[in-house]
Amino acid sequence: MRRIMEKEISYTFNSFQINFFYEGFDLKESDLNNFRQIILLITQGCDFFVQKHLSFVAVDHFIMNLNLVDDKTIQSLNRDYREKDKITDVLSFPLQENIRHEKYDAFGPAMEMGDLFVCYSVCQKQAKDFKISFRDEFIHLVIHGFLHLCGYDHEISLEEENIMVAFEQKIIAQVSHLKKSL
Repeated sequence: MRRIMEKEISYTFNSFQINFFYEGFDLKESDLNNFRQIILLITQGCDFFVQKHLSFVAVDHFIMNLNLVDDKTIQSLNRDYREKDKITDVLSFPLQENIRHEKYDAFGPAMEMGDLFVCYSVCQKQAKDFKISFRDEFIHLVIHGFLHLCGYDHEISLEEENIMVAFEQKIIAQVSHLKKSL
């Protein structure tokens, strides 16, 4: 996946790293501080998951790129890579074939999992529609995309969807527990 963002903030917790890219957004310092807190929580939640469920992967470090994008960018990516010419909430582009089923390339101590793209405006709208905070919806979208990078796919079957939803709930519960300590 081509890098389309220039601004980056990197977060690492134990064995998990998130590189956060954003551009074209007039984010105030308070917004950036909010994103820093959110992404730190997500990094810890993802680390919890990989330690528990991906311990068979012989790497010391997992890396995920997270891109905050606008409507035009997400629609373009959705059209170009999924042949769906519409705006969506989150897109995942794994660099590994299927980590969950041990189909991956690990060269050295780190594994690049792939890229996530979250549409800022769709996240805002869904948060309002679901009557939850932007923070909670953003966390949900990133965790959902992260599980796709791991090889989970809710579109394959109802059983697969149930597995993915259960893991989403576990990670979100872990993040919620961490959030209370802030």
